[in-house]
Amino acid sequence: SHILAANLDQVFLFVTLAQPETPTEFVDRFLVTAKAYDVPVVIVVNKVDLLPTDDEYLQGYCYLYRSLGYEVITCSVATGQGMALLQEKIAGKVSLLAGNSGVGKSSLINQLQDEICMETGQISQKIERGKHTTRHSEIIPLEDGAYIMDTPGFSSMDVPGFEKEDLWTCYPEFAPHEPYCKFQ
Repeated sequence: SHILAANLDQVFLFVTLAQPETPTEFVDRFLVTAKAYDVPVVIVVNKVDLLPTDDEYLQGYCYLYRSLGYEVITCSVATGQGMALLQEKIAGKVSLLAGNSGVGKSSLINQLQDEICMETGQISQKIERGKHTTRHSEIIPLEDGAYIMDTPGFSSMDVPGFEKEDLWTCYPEFAPHEPYCKFQ
């Protein structure tokens, strides 16, 4: 196990609901890990241009995570939707871009910084997953004093020293009910 990043202000977790679809198990596991490290997460639903305009799954997805207290931004690097808001959120902070391969992290970086040209890849038609175009973590300074770190797509995370008894603390929806739980 190795450390991907340190001294972060926030994490932008990139997910896609099509081409490829990010498994909700991955999202939930990532959110638990970020909460264990006490790092705020913004969920970025990218590639919304591939979905119908009033997609019910997208609306329900955003509602679910917002109801748990997470900020959710819908965007499309291809059309520019949500890009201004992302730039505003990134400005002046140290941010980690995370997510499985193929969700558009490198494409976003290419939009944010003209001098950077990250390799982008195609989605594998056979397995509906992104191909790993980012092979190492890289810190990229932006003009507005911000720093973003791109990470390779990854599928699992570990929290050193974290016990199963602490797991409930990483689910914000459990906190109001904890005092009344009979399983102390």
